[in-house]
Amino acid sequence: MGKLDLNSLISRQSSELFQLNDLEQHLLGWISSEGENTIYGLEKLAQEHNREARAISQHPMKVSHATISRTIKDLLDRGYVEVSKEEPYRTGQNKKYYAVSDKGWFSSLATISIDKTHDVQSLYSAIVQLTHNAELGRGAMLFFKIELCLWFQWHIVNGLILSNLTDAYVYRKRFVPFRGILFDGPDSRVLAMEYSDELLLRVLRENIEKLARRSIEPRDLLYALEGAHLVLGTRFLAQISEENALELLLLADSYRTLGNADNIVLDDFEVTPEKRDSGEYPTLEEALEKLREYLWGPGFLESYTPPEKEIVQLYDSILKQTLE
Repeated sequence: MGKLDLNSLISRQSSELFQLNDLEQHLLGWISSEGENTIYGLEKLAQEHNREARAISQHPMKVSHATISRTIKDLLDRGYVEVSKEEPYRTGQNKKYYAVSDKGWFSSLATISIDKTHDVQSLYSAIVQLTHNAELGRGAMLFFKIELCLWFQWHIVNGLILSNLTDAYVYRKRFVPFRGILFDGPDSRVLAMEYSDELLLRVLRENIEKLARRSIEPRDLLYALEGAHLVLGTRFLAQISEENALELLLLADSYRTLGNADNIVLDDFEVTPEKRDSGEYPTLEEALEKLREYLWGPGFLESYTPPEKEIVQLYDSILKQTLE
């Protein structure tokens, strides 16, 4: 059975959706992974990149101070980076540090592995502090990544380039999976007439099996990712329920989009007896039901209860071998 590297898929999707040149992509990748930086610091990183490129006979980029300064200014004007802080400098001018915006973070994934970005490293750290169950932590990250893949692929299939986004965080936060696998796919007419456990499981199985293909059409990939999203989300629900991990579920609800994850305050998710008694936080059952409704869509669960145990088994029998 073939393997699917979600990190590599995210990289290809990001490159297609933001359509930046090599220098722009690398600058955003360096800031996203190394943290905020100055023009001078980025110039040093670019020079090091060129030395490594020449060592393996690759074509170097143009990385003069003026070129990098001009490129960063352009990225700033287009909303990919922002000035994170300024410090007095001996020249009399302020030294500016640049950080990626949410839009810049999404686009940086074209050249840097999502696992190496500051945001995801912060999220990993928070998850480890909230649960000692490594499998649950992995389940959370798989769910986050499949959500991002699904969001990216929906735009690719619909021909929507993301270069002109003005508020990527709000736009990403408001996106709700369309679940075309249930309503637009080849089995949608049959599903619309009558939902049955056997039919639903067959549709999910046939679609997630496509993820192991070496070549797959964009819309088929969208349906396959939608199927994987439902399977991984259902598995995550089961893991949370078994571990009674309300705090991790609250974190997942807030940072499911991966935006601003470098600013996590763990105290915000600590469910103390006082907070529980005050009604400040939902119960575990309420939080699980909220995620369940998000997965399947409003109204879907009113007339049908998906076979969650059997859906989780699809992960063990198919997705585990594909994603690991």
